[in-house]
Amino acid sequence: KNESFLRIENYDDVFSKKKKRKKPKLNTSSLEAFAKNVQDNLLHYKSEKDDCLYEKKTEEVEKKNSKDILLKIGQSKRIWTELYKVIDSSDIILEVLDARDPIGTRCKKLEENLKKDRPHKHIILVINKIDLIPTAVAAKWINILSKEYPTIAYHASINNPFGKNDLFNIIRQYTQFLKNENNKKNIHIGLVGYPNVGKSAIINSLKKKVVCISACMPGQTKYWQFIKLTSKIYLIDCPGIVPYDVQDSDKILRSTMRLEKITNPQFYIDDIFKIVTKEHMLIMYKLPSDTTFETSEEFLEMLAKKMGKLLKGGEPDIFSVSKIILNDWMKGKIPYYVKPDKYLEEHNMGDQLKNEALESGRIQSSGEKMKDDKVDDGKTDDEINNGTAL
Repeated sequence: KNESFLRIENYDDVFSKKKKRKKPKLNTSSLEAFAKNVQDNLLHYKSEKDDCLYEKKTEEVEKKNSKDILLKIGQSKRIWTELYKVIDSSDIILEVLDARDPIGTRCKKLEENLKKDRPHKHIILVINKIDLIPTAVAAKWINILSKEYPTIAYHASINNPFGKNDLFNIIRQYTQFLKNENNKKNIHIGLVGYPNVGKSAIINSLKKKVVCISACMPGQTKYWQFIKLTSKIYLIDCPGIVPYDVQDSDKILRSTMRLEKITNPQFYIDDIFKIVTKEHMLIMYKLPSDTTFETSEEFLEMLAKKMGKLLKGGEPDIFSVSKIILNDWMKGKIPYYVKPDKYLEEHNMGDQLKNEALESGRIQSSGEKMKDDKVDDGKTDDEINNGTAL
C-alpha cells in the first residue's frame, strides 16, 4: 500500500518538514468523538445557517455575499503596525479629516485610546480639502471640533496653500512647550487618518516641494516615512487606516479602496443617491431634466446608452458605467458635503453652538488668497520659534 501511495505523491511532499499536504482540523482527539460531533450536528441542524442551500439571488443577497478583494484595506496587521510606530515615535499627532465628512473620517477610538493610554501625546485636528465645501459650513465645523481639540482648516497646495500659517503657529506653541517641559531637542509630528484624506499632500505643502508621493486614489502610502521639516522638527507620514466598525458601503463612499479592486461597483450607486439628489445627477451627466427613473439600475441603463457603453446584443454595460460614477465620486467631481446642523441635532448641542459657529471668523472667505508662506528647507528652529519663518 505504501509503495502504491508513493507512486502518486513523493515522500517529501507528505512526511518531511517541507510537506505540502495540510493537516485537517478535526477538533477531536479520537474517532468516537468525531462520530459523536457528526451525530450532534444532525440533531441540531438548522437550514437558516446552512450556506450550501440554494438561495434566491436577489440584489440584497448578492451584496451580502459579495466579497471585494480590498474591503479590508487599511485594516491589515501591517497597516496597524505602521500606525503604532508613528504614534510611539510622535510627540504631536495631526489627525487629518476630509472637509466633506469630518465626523465620518474621524477615528474616535484612536483618540480615546490616546487620551487614556498616552495622555502626553498632543492631538491637532486638520480639516483638509477645505476648498470643496462652502465657507459657512467650514466655519461651523471648525467651531464644533475646536471644542475638543485645536482645529485647523487647510487646503494642501504646494503653490497656494491655505491654513499654513495657522498650522505653523500651533506647532510653534507645542514645540516651545515640549522643549520647556520635557527638554526635548527633536520634535516628531505624525500625520494619521483615513486613506485619501491628503496626509502626504499636507507634507508636500509644508515643504513646498514633492517629498512624498501623493495621488487622488487611496493606498498610495505603503509604509511610514520620516521627512525633515527643519533641523529639529520631523514629520512622519503614515499609511491610511480604517476602523474595524466601518461598513462596506461607507468604505466606498469615503474613498478608502482603489476603484479597480471593487468587484461589484453597481451595488454602491444606491448609497450615492442617498446623499446626492437625482436632479443634480441628471445635470452632472447631461441627461434631460424631464428624465424619470425609480431605481439606480434604471439610471445606469440610461447613462450607459448615452455614453455608448453597450455589451453584445445592445445590452447596457452597467458595470463600466458604475465604475465611471465611483471614479468621479472619489476624485471630487460629484460635489457633496455633510451638513453640521444634522450633527448638532443628533448630539443635542442646542442653538447656542449654532450661533457661535455662524459668528466664528476663524476662516477666510473663499475669494481671498493666502499670502505665500516663507518657510523654506533652510529655515532653522529658532526662526520658527521666533515667528520669522511664518
